[in-house]
Amino acid sequence: MEGMTTTPSDTGGRRRAERLAWLGYAVIGLMATAYGAALPELVQHLRAGYGELSLLFAMQSLGNTVTYIYANHLVDRHGTRGVVLVGFLLFAVGTGLEPLTASLALWAVLAFVAGVAFALVDVGASRLVSDLYRHEQAVAFNRLNLWFGAGAIAAPITIGILSALGLAVTLVFALAAALSLLGAVGMATVREVPGEPAEPGPGLRGNLKLWRSEPWLRSLTFLVFAYVAAESGFSAWVAAFVHVRGGLPVSVASLYPSAYQAGLMVTRLLIGPRLPGLRLERVLLVGAIVAVASGGFVALLGHSPALVLIGVMAAGIGLGPAFPIVLTVAGREAPRREGQVFFFVFTSLAMASLLVPWAEGQVFARLPELAIALTSLFALAMAVLATRLGRDTGRVRQHSPGV
Repeated sequence: MEGMTTTPSDTGGRRRAERLAWLGYAVIGLMATAYGAALPELVQHLRAGYGELSLLFAMQSLGNTVTYIYANHLVDRHGTRGVVLVGFLLFAVGTGLEPLTASLALWAVLAFVAGVAFALVDVGASRLVSDLYRHEQAVAFNRLNLWFGAGAIAAPITIGILSALGLAVTLVFALAAALSLLGAVGMATVREVPGEPAEPGPGLRGNLKLWRSEPWLRSLTFLVFAYVAAESGFSAWVAAFVHVRGGLPVSVASLYPSAYQAGLMVTRLLIGPRLPGLRLERVLLVGAIVAVASGGFVALLGHSPALVLIGVMAAGIGLGPAFPIVLTVAGREAPRREGQVFFFVFTSLAMASLLVPWAEGQVFARLPELAIALTSLFALAMAVLATRLGRDTGRVRQHSPGV
């Protein structure tokens, strides 16, 4: 496979390790849209309002936040194999028990467990791919995120089919549990994950010292927050938005997060092979501008489901390259220090996931258009930060040609 220096004895192990990373990203993609797509049905299943159901986003993101702080340290200490394996097992527990209860309190606890698993699999799989593809990280991260998109598209489609057949939409969480068990078995049978381990991180104090000394890292951290915040309106709340404002049945409304993820997939498929030759910060800027326009389009035309569908897909097209580019910039600007840089990337991601969907839930209960329109404001912040990131990283390469 491209980007890897292999011998006949390790090629098979590398391929298997990467495929397990793909499966992990498919599972976290599934869980990234499952709650949002199921919201209209969960209102009935859990006998709760939309404002109360935003607790599920908050609890999953709280699990993310707590775990992202320590996940890179765990990878440095125990390796990607152990971290991803534990993540798969926790996913199986957290998502496997959800269909068995109608208690909102228990769902909140299980969402927290799933959030812990999400972070372990996310960081472990990202670090695994970073180790395997030192010289072609942009293409490798883009390929990895395609599997995230596959899972994120599959969840709303599955929920729509279940609803149309009169079956419980909570069965989508049982699907996540089954895939997680499959991943756990696969990872348990891999004796060793090939690749070059990154240097162990210097701890929280050393991480903060790096963050204070590198302007590009500060820009990248805030950009990740803005990106996730912009994305949450399309992935977490758009199904409920078109159900409430457009009057669509659950079986149709649940497909809208898939439309957003389809936009992500289109961009990643088209741009992936070209990423090594592009100015990545400029790609981020253009994508953010597209997302700004799309958020406003969706908010203004919420009464028209067909036009909202166009706006949601356009937003996905704009934001598609964002996360693969963020991971690539992190590895490019701080080679062999991915653990330190990923600490800030994933912690910022977790904080945005924790705060924004919950806050949008409180706004949504009163003014749905405003909740969706907030996506444009965060995308605008992302555009500003992409410009700043391009300037900061340009200075790094000008003064440090060997980086």
